[in-house]
Amino acid sequence: MKNILVTGGTGFIGKHFVQMLRNSEPHRSSRIIIITDTEVEGYECIRHENYSFPAGMLAKNGLDRIDTVYHLGAFIPKDGSEVNDIERSISNIRSTQNLLKICTSKLNKFIFASTVDVYGHTSEVINEDSLTKPHSLYGHSKLFCEKMLEEWSVKNMVLLQVLRLGHIYGPGEDIYQKLIPTTIRKILNAEPVVIWSSGNEKRSFLYITDACRMIIKASNLNEYVKPVNIASSISMSVKEIVKIIVDLSGLDVKTNIENNAGAVSNDSIFDVSKMNSLLGNEEVELKKGLKLEYDYCKRGGEYGKKP
Repeated sequence: MKNILVTGGTGFIGKHFVQMLRNSEPHRSSRIIIITDTEVEGYECIRHENYSFPAGMLAKNGLDRIDTVYHLGAFIPKDGSEVNDIERSISNIRSTQNLLKICTSKLNKFIFASTVDVYGHTSEVINEDSLTKPHSLYGHSKLFCEKMLEEWSVKNMVLLQVLRLGHIYGPGEDIYQKLIPTTIRKILNAEPVVIWSSGNEKRSFLYITDACRMIIKASNLNEYVKPVNIASSISMSVKEIVKIIVDLSGLDVKTNIENNAGAVSNDSIFDVSKMNSLLGNEEVELKKGLKLEYDYCKRGGEYGKKP
Protein backbone atom coordinates (compact mmCIF):
# COMPACT_ATOMS: atom_id res chain seq x y z
CA MET A 1 0.00 0.00 0.00
CA LYS A 2 1.33 3.42 -0.98
CA ASN A 3 1.22 6.42 1.33
CA ILE A 4 0.37 9.59 -0.60
CA LEU A 5 0.53 13.13 0.77
CA VAL A 6 -1.53 15.90 -0.83
CA THR A 7 -1.40 19.62 -0.10
CA GLY A 8 -4.10 22.03 -1.24
CA GLY A 9 -6.85 19.43 -0.95
CA THR A 10 -9.46 22.05 -0.04
CA GLY A 11 -8.84 24.29 -3.06
CA PHE A 12 -10.64 24.33 -6.40
CA ILE A 13 -8.23 21.94 -8.11
CA GLY A 14 -7.40 20.02 -4.93
CA LYS A 15 -11.00 19.00 -4.19
CA HIS A 16 -11.41 17.48 -7.63
CA PHE A 17 -7.95 15.96 -7.51
CA VAL A 18 -8.26 14.02 -4.25
CA GLN A 19 -11.61 12.59 -5.34
CA MET A 20 -10.18 11.44 -8.67
CA LEU A 21 -7.02 10.14 -7.01
CA ARG A 22 -8.97 8.05 -4.53
CA ASN A 23 -11.12 6.57 -7.31
CA SER A 24 -8.28 5.90 -9.74
CA GLU A 25 -7.43 2.22 -10.19
CA PRO A 26 -3.80 2.27 -8.98
CA HIS A 27 -4.63 4.24 -5.82
CA ARG A 28 -7.86 2.75 -4.49
CA SER A 29 -5.89 0.88 -1.85
CA SER A 30 -3.48 3.75 -1.16
CA ARG A 31 -3.48 5.74 2.04
CA ILE A 32 -4.15 9.37 1.09
CA ILE A 33 -3.24 12.03 3.65
CA ILE A 34 -4.26 15.65 3.15
CA ILE A 35 -2.31 18.41 4.85
CA THR A 36 -4.89 21.14 5.36
CA ASP A 37 -5.99 23.99 7.59
CA THR A 38 -9.61 22.77 7.43
CA GLU A 39 -11.07 19.28 7.64
CA VAL A 40 -12.10 17.46 4.46
CA GLU A 41 -14.97 15.06 5.12
CA GLY A 42 -14.18 11.48 4.23
CA TYR A 43 -10.40 11.96 4.11
CA GLU A 44 -7.53 11.57 6.53
CA CYS A 45 -6.45 15.11 7.32
CA ILE A 46 -3.58 16.62 9.27
CA ARG A 47 -3.92 20.23 10.34
CA HIS A 48 -0.99 22.56 9.79
CA GLU A 49 0.21 26.13 9.88
CA ASN A 50 2.40 26.84 6.84
CA TYR A 51 3.36 23.14 6.87
CA SER A 52 4.99 23.42 10.28
CA PHE A 53 4.34 20.66 12.82
CA PRO A 54 5.09 20.02 16.51
CA ALA A 55 7.87 17.57 17.30
CA GLY A 56 6.76 13.95 17.09
CA MET A 57 3.64 14.64 15.02
CA LEU A 58 5.18 13.34 11.79
CA ALA A 59 5.87 9.84 13.07
CA LYS A 60 2.60 9.78 15.00
CA ASN A 61 0.59 10.41 11.83
CA GLY A 62 2.68 8.31 9.49
CA LEU A 63 4.29 11.21 7.66
CA ASP A 64 7.66 9.54 8.02
CA ARG A 65 6.55 6.85 5.55
CA ILE A 66 5.32 8.89 2.57
CA ASP A 67 5.98 7.53 -0.93
CA THR A 68 4.61 10.36 -3.09
CA VAL A 69 3.84 14.04 -2.52
CA TYR A 70 1.42 16.05 -4.67
CA HIS A 71 2.11 19.67 -3.77
CA LEU A 72 -0.96 21.55 -5.00
CA GLY A 73 -1.30 23.94 -2.07
CA ALA A 74 -0.35 27.56 -2.68
CA PHE A 75 -1.52 31.13 -2.68
CA ILE A 76 -3.22 31.69 -6.04
CA PRO A 77 -4.47 35.20 -6.84
CA LYS A 78 -8.25 35.40 -7.00
CA ASP A 79 -8.08 38.50 -9.20
CA GLY A 80 -5.57 40.91 -10.71
CA SER A 81 -5.28 42.98 -7.54
CA GLU A 82 -3.57 40.09 -5.71
CA VAL A 83 -0.87 39.06 -8.19
CA ASN A 84 1.75 41.24 -6.49
CA ASP A 85 0.77 40.56 -2.88
CA ILE A 86 4.17 40.44 -1.20
CA GLU A 87 3.38 38.39 1.90
CA ARG A 88 1.23 35.83 0.13
CA SER A 89 3.75 35.37 -2.66
CA ILE A 90 6.53 34.85 -0.11
CA SER A 91 4.27 32.35 1.68
CA ASN A 92 4.45 30.10 -1.40
CA ILE A 93 8.21 29.86 -0.97
CA ARG A 94 8.13 29.46 2.81
CA SER A 95 5.42 26.81 2.73
CA THR A 96 7.27 24.79 0.10
CA GLN A 97 10.49 25.06 2.10
CA ASN A 98 8.70 23.88 5.25
CA LEU A 99 7.13 21.00 3.34
CA LEU A 100 10.56 19.82 2.22
CA LYS A 101 11.67 19.69 5.84
CA ILE A 102 9.12 16.97 6.61
CA CYS A 103 9.97 14.88 3.54
CA THR A 104 12.00 11.88 4.64
CA SER A 105 14.50 9.62 2.92
CA LYS A 106 11.67 7.21 2.12
CA LEU A 107 10.04 9.67 -0.30
CA ASN A 108 10.19 8.53 -3.93
CA LYS A 109 8.30 11.13 -5.96
CA PHE A 110 7.37 14.79 -5.64
CA ILE A 111 4.81 16.32 -8.03
CA PHE A 112 4.72 20.13 -7.97
CA ALA A 113 1.88 22.24 -9.36
CA SER A 114 3.47 25.36 -10.78
CA THR A 115 1.88 27.87 -13.17
CA VAL A 116 2.16 29.19 -16.72
CA ASP A 117 2.45 32.62 -15.09
CA VAL A 118 6.20 31.93 -14.98
CA TYR A 119 6.29 32.90 -18.67
CA GLY A 120 4.87 36.39 -18.33
CA HIS A 121 3.16 38.29 -21.14
CA THR A 122 3.99 37.18 -24.66
CA SER A 123 2.32 37.17 -28.06
CA GLU A 124 4.14 33.98 -29.05
CA VAL A 125 2.84 30.42 -28.79
CA ILE A 126 4.09 29.16 -25.42
CA ASN A 127 5.94 25.89 -24.98
CA GLU A 128 8.26 24.61 -22.27
CA ASP A 129 11.27 26.27 -23.92
CA SER A 130 9.68 29.73 -23.89
CA LEU A 131 11.46 32.40 -21.87
CA THR A 132 10.51 32.43 -18.19
CA LYS A 133 9.95 36.07 -17.31
CA PRO A 134 7.16 36.41 -14.73
CA HIS A 135 5.23 39.67 -14.74
CA SER A 136 4.04 39.25 -11.14
CA LEU A 137 5.36 38.34 -7.71
CA TYR A 138 3.07 35.33 -7.78
CA GLY A 139 4.75 34.07 -10.96
CA HIS A 140 8.19 34.76 -9.48
CA SER A 141 7.30 32.82 -6.32
CA LYS A 142 6.31 29.73 -8.29
CA LEU A 143 9.40 29.91 -10.51
CA PHE A 144 11.60 30.19 -7.40
CA CYS A 145 9.89 27.09 -5.97
CA GLU A 146 10.60 25.22 -9.21
CA LYS A 147 14.31 26.01 -8.96
CA MET A 148 14.41 25.20 -5.25
CA LEU A 149 12.74 21.84 -5.83
CA GLU A 150 15.07 20.96 -8.68
CA GLU A 151 18.10 21.51 -6.45
CA TRP A 152 16.52 19.70 -3.50
CA SER A 153 15.39 16.69 -5.55
CA VAL A 154 18.87 16.08 -6.97
CA LYS A 155 20.48 16.38 -3.56
CA ASN A 156 17.95 14.04 -1.93
CA MET A 157 17.54 11.63 -4.87
CA VAL A 158 13.79 12.20 -5.16
CA LEU A 159 12.08 11.99 -8.55
CA LEU A 160 10.58 15.43 -9.21
CA GLN A 161 8.00 16.48 -11.75
CA VAL A 162 7.05 20.12 -12.30
CA LEU A 163 3.68 20.79 -13.93
CA ARG A 164 2.93 24.32 -15.11
CA LEU A 165 -0.84 24.61 -14.92
CA GLY A 166 -2.62 26.86 -17.38
CA HIS A 167 -6.14 28.26 -17.15
CA ILE A 168 -8.15 25.49 -15.46
CA TYR A 169 -11.94 25.79 -15.32
CA GLY A 170 -14.90 23.81 -14.04
CA PRO A 171 -17.39 23.55 -11.16
CA GLY A 172 -16.04 25.14 -8.00
CA GLU A 173 -13.89 27.94 -9.42
CA ASP A 174 -16.36 30.55 -8.17
CA ILE A 175 -13.82 32.00 -5.71
CA TYR A 176 -11.91 33.49 -8.63
CA GLN A 177 -12.81 36.71 -10.42
CA LYS A 178 -11.94 35.23 -13.80
CA LEU A 179 -13.62 35.26 -17.20
CA ILE A 180 -15.78 32.14 -16.97
CA PRO A 181 -17.09 32.39 -13.38
CA THR A 182 -17.60 36.15 -13.71
CA THR A 183 -19.60 35.71 -16.91
CA ILE A 184 -21.76 32.98 -15.39
CA ARG A 185 -22.35 35.06 -12.28
CA LYS A 186 -23.51 38.02 -14.35
CA ILE A 187 -25.90 35.87 -16.37
CA LEU A 188 -27.43 34.23 -13.30
CA ASN A 189 -27.89 37.64 -11.71
CA ALA A 190 -29.60 38.97 -14.86
CA GLU A 191 -26.87 41.54 -15.35
CA PRO A 192 -25.12 42.62 -18.56
CA VAL A 193 -21.83 40.85 -19.27
CA VAL A 194 -18.99 43.33 -19.58
CA ILE A 195 -15.78 42.57 -21.49
CA TRP A 196 -13.07 44.97 -20.30
CA SER A 197 -10.96 44.71 -23.48
CA SER A 198 -11.42 44.40 -27.21
CA GLY A 199 -12.50 40.81 -26.64
CA ASN A 200 -10.27 39.63 -29.47
CA GLU A 201 -7.46 38.28 -27.28
CA LYS A 202 -7.31 34.50 -27.27
CA ARG A 203 -7.50 32.29 -24.20
CA SER A 204 -6.98 28.56 -23.65
CA PHE A 205 -8.99 26.71 -20.99
CA LEU A 206 -8.49 23.13 -19.77
CA TYR A 207 -11.31 21.36 -17.93
CA ILE A 208 -10.66 20.41 -14.33
CA THR A 209 -10.96 16.62 -14.77
CA ASP A 210 -8.46 16.69 -17.62
CA ALA A 211 -6.02 18.65 -15.46
CA CYS A 212 -6.40 16.26 -12.52
CA ARG A 213 -5.91 13.22 -14.74
CA MET A 214 -2.65 14.71 -16.05
CA ILE A 215 -1.43 15.41 -12.50
CA ILE A 216 -2.10 11.82 -11.44
CA LYS A 217 -0.37 10.44 -14.54
CA ALA A 218 2.72 12.53 -13.80
CA SER A 219 3.58 10.13 -10.98
CA ASN A 220 4.04 7.38 -13.58
CA LEU A 221 7.00 9.14 -15.18
CA ASN A 222 10.25 7.34 -14.45
CA GLU A 223 12.59 10.29 -14.86
CA TYR A 224 12.50 14.06 -14.50
CA VAL A 225 11.45 15.39 -17.90
CA LYS A 226 11.70 19.04 -16.81
CA PRO A 227 8.55 21.22 -16.62
CA VAL A 228 5.45 20.21 -18.56
CA ASN A 229 2.70 22.67 -19.47
CA ILE A 230 -0.77 21.44 -18.47
CA ALA A 231 -3.03 23.48 -20.72
CA SER A 232 -5.43 23.29 -23.63
CA SER A 233 -4.26 23.29 -27.23
CA ILE A 234 -7.50 24.99 -28.29
CA SER A 235 -7.66 28.77 -28.08
CA MET A 236 -10.65 31.05 -28.59
CA SER A 237 -11.20 34.77 -28.29
CA VAL A 238 -12.79 36.16 -25.16
CA LYS A 239 -15.80 37.24 -27.23
CA GLU A 240 -16.24 33.70 -28.55
CA ILE A 241 -16.06 32.18 -25.07
CA VAL A 242 -18.59 34.66 -23.67
CA LYS A 243 -20.95 33.96 -26.58
CA ILE A 244 -20.80 30.21 -25.93
CA ILE A 245 -21.75 30.73 -22.28
CA VAL A 246 -24.57 33.14 -23.19
CA ASP A 247 -25.91 30.71 -25.80
CA LEU A 248 -25.79 27.86 -23.26
CA SER A 249 -27.90 29.91 -20.85
CA GLY A 250 -30.67 30.33 -23.43
CA LEU A 251 -31.27 33.81 -22.01
CA ASP A 252 -31.37 37.21 -23.66
CA VAL A 253 -28.17 38.62 -22.20
CA LYS A 254 -26.63 41.92 -23.20
CA THR A 255 -22.86 41.92 -23.73
CA ASN A 256 -20.99 45.21 -23.49
CA ILE A 257 -17.45 45.63 -24.76
CA GLU A 258 -15.60 48.32 -22.82
CA ASN A 259 -12.25 48.50 -24.57
CA ASN A 260 -10.05 49.56 -21.66
CA ALA A 261 -6.97 51.17 -23.18
CA GLY A 262 -4.87 50.08 -20.20
CA ALA A 263 -5.91 46.44 -20.29
CA VAL A 264 -3.31 43.79 -21.11
CA SER A 265 -4.53 41.97 -24.21
CA ASN A 266 -1.86 39.37 -24.93
CA ASP A 267 -3.00 36.04 -26.32
CA SER A 268 -2.55 32.86 -24.26
CA ILE A 269 -1.86 30.09 -26.75
CA PHE A 270 0.00 26.90 -25.85
CA ASP A 271 1.90 24.16 -27.61
CA VAL A 272 1.04 21.12 -25.48
CA SER A 273 2.74 18.46 -27.58
CA LYS A 274 4.94 17.52 -24.62
CA MET A 275 1.89 17.04 -22.39
CA ASN A 276 0.14 14.99 -25.06
CA SER A 277 3.18 12.78 -25.54
CA LEU A 278 3.85 12.11 -21.86
CA LEU A 279 0.49 12.45 -20.10
CA GLY A 280 -2.22 12.11 -22.74
CA ASN A 281 -4.68 14.38 -24.52
CA GLU A 282 -7.44 16.59 -23.20
CA GLU A 283 -10.84 14.90 -23.43
CA VAL A 284 -13.46 17.49 -22.48
CA GLU A 285 -14.35 19.85 -25.32
CA LEU A 286 -14.77 23.48 -24.23
CA LYS A 287 -18.49 23.78 -24.95
CA LYS A 288 -19.22 20.61 -22.97
CA GLY A 289 -17.08 21.79 -20.06
CA LEU A 290 -18.73 25.20 -20.01
CA LYS A 291 -22.17 23.56 -19.94
CA LEU A 292 -21.12 21.37 -17.01
CA GLU A 293 -19.94 24.43 -15.11
CA TYR A 294 -22.98 26.52 -16.01
CA ASP A 295 -25.41 23.75 -15.00
CA TYR A 296 -23.54 23.31 -11.71
CA CYS A 297 -23.97 26.99 -10.96
CA LYS A 298 -27.60 27.03 -12.03
CA ARG A 299 -28.32 24.19 -9.59
CA GLY A 300 -27.28 26.40 -6.71
CA GLY A 301 -23.55 26.93 -6.89
CA GLU A 302 -22.03 29.93 -5.19
CA TYR A 303 -22.10 31.91 -8.42
CA GLY A 304 -25.84 32.44 -8.12
CA LYS A 305 -25.32 34.88 -5.28
CA LYS A 306 -24.18 38.43 -5.79
CA PRO A 307 -20.59 38.98 -4.61
